[in-house]
Order: sequence, then structure tokens, then C-alpha cells
Amino acid sequence: MSRLILLICSLMPLVSEATVQSIDSMDRLFSDDAVPPSEEKRWERTELIGATRVGTRARDQQTWYRFSLARPADYDTQSYSLYFWRYNQSLTLFLNGQALDGDEMVEGFHTSAWNRGRLVTLRVGDWLPGQNVFHVRFQPSIFGGTFSPVKFGLTDSLKPVWQERFFWRISVNEILLGFSLLSALTTLVLWLFRRSDNIYLWFLGITLSWSLVTTHMVIYHNPVPYQYWLPLVHMAIDSWSFFLFGFLNRVLQYRFVRSEKILLVLWGCALMSHAFMPRDYFWLAAYLFHVALLVPIVYLLGRTVIDVFRSGGRLATAVALALLGQILFSGHDLWLFFGAKGEVWETSQHLSQFGVPLLIAVLLITLIVRFTRALGEAEDLNAQLEHRVLEARRALEKSYEEKQRLELDRAAAEERQKIYRDLHDDVGSKLLAISRQEENPAADLAGSALESIREAVYRSNYTDEPLLSFLANMREEVTMRTAAQGIACHWFEDPDLPEDILDTTQCYHLSRILRELVTNSLAHSQCSEIKVSFEVDENSLEDLVFQFSDNGHGKIGLTSVLGSGVNNIKVRAEQIGGVASWLNADGARFELRFSPNFLPGP
Repeated sequence: MSRLILLICSLMPLVSEATVQSIDSMDRLFSDDAVPPSEEKRWERTELIGATRVGTRARDQQTWYRFSLARPADYDTQSYSLYFWRYNQSLTLFLNGQALDGDEMVEGFHTSAWNRGRLVTLRVGDWLPGQNVFHVRFQPSIFGGTFSPVKFGLTDSLKPVWQERFFWRISVNEILLGFSLLSALTTLVLWLFRRSDNIYLWFLGITLSWSLVTTHMVIYHNPVPYQYWLPLVHMAIDSWSFFLFGFLNRVLQYRFVRSEKILLVLWGCALMSHAFMPRDYFWLAAYLFHVALLVPIVYLLGRTVIDVFRSGGRLATAVALALLGQILFSGHDLWLFFGAKGEVWETSQHLSQFGVPLLIAVLLITLIVRFTRALGEAEDLNAQLEHRVLEARRALEKSYEEKQRLELDRAAAEERQKIYRDLHDDVGSKLLAISRQEENPAADLAGSALESIREAVYRSNYTDEPLLSFLANMREEVTMRTAAQGIACHWFEDPDLPEDILDTTQCYHLSRILRELVTNSLAHSQCSEIKVSFEVDENSLEDLVFQFSDNGHGKIGLTSVLGSGVNNIKVRAEQIGGVASWLNADGARFELRFSPNFLPGP
């Protein structure tokens, strides 16, 4: 629970720069004194710029730092602290000549606090009036040391920063160390059951190597002398690269035998370098070998990514992701050591250790694949075959049904068209002849029947259509008709019109209404322009408003005789559930309000 609280706190802004002072200018003295040296000794002023490697580099030589702070005015009501956020290896703090706090020294053990940081809280009784002198006894290693600027401020401001850093650098690494050791134990047990398969030994080398590296991140009192321990850690880093290459070479079945032999020689040279390289060149040689041994891993990553794109596969994908993450994390840490500024280092975390869970996931995937492949291969093939046969049968049935439905629809449509043509040509011609006979009492009835037949024929050519597509077709037709008469057409569509599908009946009647209106204007109004608009009703967003107007002198009334164009428009408006109205000011103006009958989408 406490670690969860620390994690939550780490995600919050913690430090106000106004309350924290960075002490980056101090006096320095190389001395083996156990207590603060006197003022008479040759202290020299030095600047701690903030870079991670700035500070004393004297190998295994004790160094003293001295600085002064005035007692804060509110020292008796506020708690103040000093935060040593990065130093390598250990230190002891003195205030006004008295030992105040420091790293614990244990006989026979090497104290290594390089990754921990230290927060020293200053008690009320520790302060003296005026200036207070602080001495830091700093103990580096034989490989050098690092001493970064010290932070001074309120404890409430510095403590969360120290807790966050401690959580990510120590607590998280302790958890990852447990994961790494557990995976090593699991791999060892599996190898005992399958000793003929050496892939488990390769992964065991990976987990043990990284366990040693992670131990270096968290260990405080080390029983191994540091002159042996640090080379051993760098050997483990290169061993991790070597074992990882061998493991992936086998699990992915690449069989890069020659490359593995070359890598073996390079790995051996790296181990010899870490063990016997003079200290002046130790760090340079160490990181050169780290980078060199990462190159084959990068090559494997590229090969794996290509395989993923070519053939896919869960195993290759998991390996590619884990490998990419580890390479990126390692590159980040190399940049942190060599290229990052002090401010970046102060707020950054080592990321290499977070690749361990990815490698554990690779191990689990590998084990599952290797143990289940032989037992489930036949069953999987049978299941896949049955599935493919079933899918093929379903596809054939669906294709046959679809083809049959299309053929039936086409045949029905052709038959309807044939019937409509026969009615129009045969019965229609007879009705037309009767309707033109003068003084024939059946003429009006024949004309009405002829109109019904024509409407049935026309309606058969209409289908359900998206509203915007329907309007586009009507706009093209009206524009062509008006342009042929030299009349301008102004067409407007509301941007908020829906794109839903309008049913056949409304498509038919709307088109007939619009054609009738255009015909009347072209034939009778002597207009020079017409205007057509389709908009969403402002009073009811579910309704549409269709308006038509011209600038002619026509006067369209509502008392036309039955069968006239105007009355037909009114009847058609009622058939689609709309209300039609006419205005006779400045030409003819028509308005239709209706509720569109939209069909559900496919």
C-alpha cells in the first residue's frame, strides 16, 4: 500500500522551485581526515554545474566539500532539509563540526548509495545563529566518483521528491529483481524436466545476468569489493546481450551459426576488458563493448520485424515488441550516461530494468508454444480444416442465395415492365381514342383511367433513394430544362439535410410536383428565373420545407378544376402527408411542408 501511495504521489507535481535552493558552488579539499579539516588547509572553490559526472574524479581518494547557509528566519516553525540527489559512492554530513547524518558503514561491506540519494532533515537544535557551516565527507570508488549539486529547502517540498526517486530507483527495481529471480528459478525447473533442450539454459543466462545488474541497482551494503563488483556488473550486461542473441537465434529458428561464433569471440573480449582494462580506459571500453554487443540484437530486431510483416505470428510479434522495448530502454540509459545534462539526469529514471517483464512474457510465450505445439498440432489442423470447409460451404450457400435473389428480382422487374408496357400500349391507346371522342359521356372516365395507367407506369421506374442523391438528380433535370429556355435556376439545399433514404412513394410524388411546377412556370409565367429550395423546418426539425417560386406574372389559385396541374399538386402533397400552399405576390410562389418517410439504413 505504501508503494502504491508513492506511485500516486510520483504522478503529481511535487516541488515548487521558489522553495528549493540549489547549492552548486562549494569549497573542496582532498583529505583523508576523519573530521572536518581546519580552515588553514588549502580549500579551493569549485562549481558543481549539475552535469552528472562533474565533481571529484580522484579515484578512491576521500574528498571534503564545504558550504555555508544562514539560519532561516522560520527555522523554529518550519522543517528544512538537504537533499543529496546523486552521489557515488557514500557520504557523511557535518554541521558546525558535528556529524549529523550519512551513509551507514558496515565492517566487511562496501557501502554503495549511488542510486539512492539521501535526505537529511535539519533539526531545530542543529542550527546556530547567523551562518552555519556544512562539511560533506565524500568517499568515491576506485573508478571515480560523482557529486552533484545539493538541494536545500523545506522538508515538505524535498521529501516527496526523494520518496519518488527512491520508489522508482530502489523499490521498483526490488520488485523487478524478484521477477527476474523467479523466472530464473522457473526456467531451471523446466530445464530439469527437459535437459535435452538447451534453450532453457540460454534463457537462464539471460535472467541470471540481468538479476546481477538489477542487484547493482538496489544493493546498499555489498560484501564484494567494489574493484571486483563493478567489472562483474558490466560483464553481466554484456552476458545478457550474448545470451539474449543465442536464445532468440534458437527460439525463432534463425540459425545464425557464424554470427553467434563471432559474437562469442566479442563477448569473450568484453569479459577480458572488464576484468583487466586499466582504470583510465575502463568506462570508455565498457560502453563501447555494450554498444558493440547490442548491434546484433538490433539486427535480430530488424529481421524479426520483417518476419512479422511477412507472415505475422504471435511469437514473432511478442519477441519484436519485447526486443524493441529493451533496445529503446538501453539506448535511453546510454544517452543518460553520456549525453544528458544534469537537469535531465535529475528528473530521469533508468529504464533498462523495465525490459525484464517483457522478456518474461517472451519466455512464457515460448514455453506455451514449445509444449503445446507437438500435442495440439493435429487437432489444430483438423479444426482449421473443418472451419475452412464450413466457411467455404457458407460462402457458397450465401453466394447462391444472393445470385438466386438477384435473378428473381431482375425477372420480376422485367415482367412488371412488360406488363406496364402492354397496358400502356394496348389499353392506353384505346382509352386515348375514347377520351378524344366528342360528346362521349365516357370520355372523362377514359381520360382518368388513362392518367392512372400512366402514373402506374411512371411509378414503376422509381425506387428508394437517398435524399441528397434524389435532390441532385432533380437539380440536374430542372437545370437542363430551364437552361434550354434561357431561364436561370437558383437551387438551395440546407446543409443540415439528412442523408437518409427516402421511400419510393415520396420520391415519386416529389418529382412529379417539381416537374409540374417547372412546366407551369415555363409555359405560363413568362419568368426569367426560378428558385428552388429544400430546408429543414425551423419549427420541427423532423419536417422538411420545399419552396418553389418564379418572377413571372402567373396567378395560381386553389380553385382549379379537378384534374388540372395545380390540383394534382395538392393531391400529391396530401398523399405524402404534406401541406401545400400558394402565394401570388411578385410571381408564383409554392411551399410544401411534409414529414419525410426515411427508411432504415442497410
